[in-house]
Amino acid sequence: VLLILGEAYYRSGLYNQSRIQFLLAAEQSANATQKEVARFYAAKAALQVGTEEARNGAIGLFEEVAKSESLLSVDARLHLARAQLDATNPEDAIRTLAPLSDNADIGQPHIDALLLLAEAYRISGEADDLDQCLEVYDTLLKRDDLDYSFNSRVHFLKGLTLEQMRRPGDALDSHYRVINVRNLEEGEPI
Repeated sequence: VLLILGEAYYRSGLYNQSRIQFLLAAEQSANATQKEVARFYAAKAALQVGTEEARNGAIGLFEEVAKSESLLSVDARLHLARAQLDATNPEDAIRTLAPLSDNADIGQPHIDALLLLAEAYRISGEADDLDQCLEVYDTLLKRDDLDYSFNSRVHFLKGLTLEQMRRPGDALDSHYRVINVRNLEEGEPI
């Protein structure tokens, strides 16, 4: 009942009440799976509250779920990294993403982790980190399974990073790959 009530509050935009209900559900549940689900959604609700205290609480809950062996651990790790980036802790996000970014066998979460990892490096802003960011973008662009819009997005982000590195010519080349549709195979539809 508490999980359903937490979900109803969440869908109604009452995120603090939702967080409280999910935390109560996690506290009172004897079922480990329900406890993890409740913690995960309590953290998601806390992020929506918008205060620093709520975000810090969400980070703690996501850390707990990410360390577990539950089915939500990968998603929790991605949300944790996003929350760490929002809290301007790119170094923490890089550490959080390491298990996902190093494991190419996990499919879409690996791609999501690489995008977040590149963002963490870019936010850090150090020269070495920006080089790492470009390496991550190049790793993504080498993949054959990226659709056109995602490929274009990565080229755009790579261009922004090159601008940040004060390499306008390379940045323009990256942006033009999108504009001139040069990141499509011959005859591939847009």
